[in-house]
Amino acid sequence: MRLFVSAFLIASGVSAGTLRSSPVHGVCSDKAPQESGYYDIDSGKKHYFYYMASSRSNPSTDPVVLWQTGGPGCSSLLAAFTENGPCLVPEVGPNAGKAVFNPYAWNNNATVIWLDQPSGVGFSWGTENDKDEAGAALDAYDFLQAFFKSHASLASLPFFVVGESYGGHYTPALTYLVSQGNLHPAPGNIKINLKGLGVGNGLTVPLAQYPEYSTLAYNYTMEKLGSPVITLETYKQMQNELKVCLPAIAACQNDTSVCSLAQGVCNNGQIGPYEQTGLNPYDFRIPCEVPGLCYDESHVTAFFNEKAIQQGLNVDHQTTWATCNYQVNGMFSSDWMKQFAEPYVSSQLEEGTRVLIYAGDVDFICNFLGSQAWTLGLTWSGQDGFKAAPLTNWTTSYGKMAGNARTYKGLTFLKVLDA
Repeated sequence: MRLFVSAFLIASGVSAGTLRSSPVHGVCSDKAPQESGYYDIDSGKKHYFYYMASSRSNPSTDPVVLWQTGGPGCSSLLAAFTENGPCLVPEVGPNAGKAVFNPYAWNNNATVIWLDQPSGVGFSWGTENDKDEAGAALDAYDFLQAFFKSHASLASLPFFVVGESYGGHYTPALTYLVSQGNLHPAPGNIKINLKGLGVGNGLTVPLAQYPEYSTLAYNYTMEKLGSPVITLETYKQMQNELKVCLPAIAACQNDTSVCSLAQGVCNNGQIGPYEQTGLNPYDFRIPCEVPGLCYDESHVTAFFNEKAIQQGLNVDHQTTWATCNYQVNGMFSSDWMKQFAEPYVSSQLEEGTRVLIYAGDVDFICNFLGSQAWTLGLTWSGQDGFKAAPLTNWTTSYGKMAGNARTYKGLTFLKVLDA
C-alpha cells in the first residue's frame, strides 16, 4: 500500500483549511437548495471550488454523493451542467446557453457535490498544484472533513464517491483514504459514512486496460457495427507495439522516472492509430467534430464565463472558466500509468465497501473491455466467485435491455449498451 496514507494519518489532525460557501442564486431553477464556494487549503496556496445540490426527495435521509470529473484537469461543473446536475445548458433550441431544469438529475434522490480538482481546474485556483492521485486525494479528503463538519446533518448519511475517466485514479485513492481515516481517525477528524465507490469509463489499471484498445477497435467494433473501424494491418501493428508498451507500464510501477515515457509510448501505439481514423474517441459510431474533446462545449464555456453566473455561483476570484486545463493534465504525466488503485479497491472490498465499475460500450478511450479485464483480474477474496458469476441482463423499468452486469458480493461490473 502507498505510504502517503499512513504518513497523512499520523501527521494530520483537524483540517487547517477553511470552507467558504453561500447559497447559489440566479443560476439554476431547481427548487432544492444549492450552495457553492471554496475550500481554502495549505495556508491559502490552493482554493478548491465546489457546487452542491440538495436532494429533491428527502435530504435528511437520502445519501450524499461526491462527483469527480477526470481528464486529469477537467471541471466537474461540466458534468453538473451537461450530464447529471439539477440544471443543464442546452446547445441548441429556445433555451440555448441557459440553465434549464433537468428532470433526470442525480439529486432527485441524493445530495450531490461536484468538486473541481486539483487547483487550476474549473473555478479552483492556487499558487501550488497536485501532480498525482496521492496529492489530489489528500486535498479532497481534507475538503470532505471540512464539509461534513460544517454540514452536521449530512455527516451520518450514506456517502458515495463516483468518478469518470481519470476518476479511475482519483476515486479509489480518495475512498481508500476515507476508509483508512475511519479505521484510524486522526485527532479532530470525524468518521465519514462511506458506503461505496463508482467509476465510469475510468482509467484504473493500465497494464490490464491498454491491451484492450486494439481488441475494441477491431473485434468489438466489427461485432457492433458490422465492420471494424481500423484495418487488420493496424490491429496487428497495435498488438505488436504492446511488446514495448506493457513492459514500460510495468517498469513505471517501481520507477516513476519512466512513467512519462510509458505514457507517450503507449498512447502513441494504442490510441494514436484510432485517432487517425477521425472517429470520436468517446463514441466510435460518430466522427470527431471538434478538435480536442470532439464536442462543441463553447455554449457551456460562455455560460460559466458570464459575470452574472459567476456571481450567482459565488466565484470571488477572477477566473476564465474552461472545460479542461491542459497544463494541469500535463502535470500528471508521471501518474497516468500508475495503478495503485488496484490494491485500494481490493482493500475496500474486503472491508465491505461496495464497488461499481460501469462503462458505456461505444467508448474507446477508457473502454468497457479494459474495465472488464481489470475487474476480472483483481486479486481479492471474492475473485474466483466474481469470475464465475454469470452476466445478467440489465433492463430499464420499461423492460428494454440496457446492458449486462456481473456481480459478486460487493463488486459489480456493468456494461451499458450504446453509451
